[in-house]
Parts: sequence; structure tokens; C-alpha cells
Amino acid sequence: MFNIGPYNNVSEIVTNKKVGLLDFDQYERVGGYNSFLTIKDYFWLGNYYDSTNISVIKNDGNMFGRYLVSSLGVRPVIYLNLDVLKKILLMEMVLLKNLIILNNILHKIFDIV
Repeated sequence: MFNIGPYNNVSEIVTNKKVGLLDFDQYERVGGYNSFLTIKDYFWLGNYYDSTNISVIKNDGNMFGRYLVSSLGVRPVIYLNLDVLKKILLMEMVLLKNLIILNNILHKIFDIV
């Protein structure tokens, strides 16, 4: 679920799409300016700032509103279901276990120390 309401009440309008733009609340939750999202460049958020402007994060990490007329970057967000993530992690654990077993077999066959 992505929040596309105003930045000061992001839950006002939501969508159940699987891909969306980062909203202000998500930006703040991961650390805002002091996070991995900061590349010191402007980018759009998925929230509107007021009745005529879309929210933008400036290169200094502050937010302001801007008409949707210029070309700025975006930070897309993908929603992954927790059950899907668990299945992926389980498959990776099985693969790792099998690699360890294979490694042990190869060590015994080739007498590797």
C-alpha cells in the first residue's frame, strides 16, 4: 500500500499498487537526509505538498512543494509480501546448505585441506 495523500497526512489517500513513489513518511522513517536515499540531488515524492504542488526533496534533504513541470528524479518503492520474502530466504538457506554439503564432498574427494 502506498500513501499518496498530503505529506502531513500521508494516510489520507492510499493505493494498493505494488510499485509507487517514496512518500515523505517513508523517507523520514529510513533516516531522511542521513539515509542511503540521499544522493544530494532533487527528487519527487509520491505526496502532494498542497493543492497545487507536489512534494520534492531538495539536495540538502529539506522538502518543499513544486509544480509538476520540471524533470527531477524519483525514488521508486516496491511492495513485497512478507510471505514471498520468507520463501526467498528459505530457498537461499537451502541453497547455502547444499553448497556447504557439496564443498565438504569435494574436500573429501580431492583431499583438500
